[in-house]
Amino acid sequence: MNQWVDVSFLDRVIQWLDQDVLQIFGLNGMHIQFVLVFLLTASIMFVIKPIMEWLLVKQWFTLLGYSITAVLAFCFLQMVDRYAMGTESTFLPSYYWSVSLLAISSYGAVRVIAGITKVIMVRWRVRSKKRVA
Repeated sequence: MNQWVDVSFLDRVIQWLDQDVLQIFGLNGMHIQFVLVFLLTASIMFVIKPIMEWLLVKQWFTLLGYSITAVLAFCFLQMVDRYAMGTESTFLPSYYWSVSLLAISSYGAVRVIAGITKVIMVRWRVRSKKRVA
């Protein structure tokens, strides 16, 4: 992998999860990792969204878009995990995968809840306009 892509930038990212540095600022590593993976998933979704819209019919767009986003985020996290396994021990904290998967699934839940809320609000506005007229 190192032959094709220079992944040395991951050293600095992994250092962000160092417990000593986080204690200085009073932060928890799990919270930082959750936010970073959540933002990674959200940014991948916004990059994939126009491509999927161009490729697919509208009905399957959201499901397939989120599926591809989750797979790409999972592949990126796997690359980080493999890079951190330079020796027999890893640089990553023990909660790396559990928090990462929780962030990816939470993003999906937020998307579903936001979509349902949007549909409910549109229906409520239409009904209230009909009552006024």
